[in-house]
Amino acid sequence: MYREILANNLLPSVRALKMGRGWVFQHDNDPKHTARATKEWLRKKHLKVLEWPSQSPDLNPIENLWRELKVCIAQRQPRNLKDLEKSFTRGPVEQRSDPYCDRVVFSAAR
Repeated sequence: MYREILANNLLPSVRALKMGRGWVFQHDNDPKHTARATKEWLRKKHLKVLEWPSQSPDLNPIENLWRELKVCIAQRQPRNLKDLEKSFTRGPVEQRSDPYCDRVVFSAAR
């Protein structure tokens, strides 16, 4: 499935953007990214891949937002889908202001 997503989206996007060969693909160590079949597919397509650790907030600021979302949801303890949806309309998601986004981005280690 992941390879299909790459084939149907990554390669056409690269062509549409006329990126040529001077780009590097980045994904983390999620199991679908590191599967032998995925690595082989990327190798056969001659794609350069930047190795990237999974769940590393020092390198990937979005991990800080995911952590805040998990805490927010755990505190609210939703009992059903409607409660869960409310969790996403309050708290960190609602705070998507520029200063909040700046804090998330600048939380990455320099």
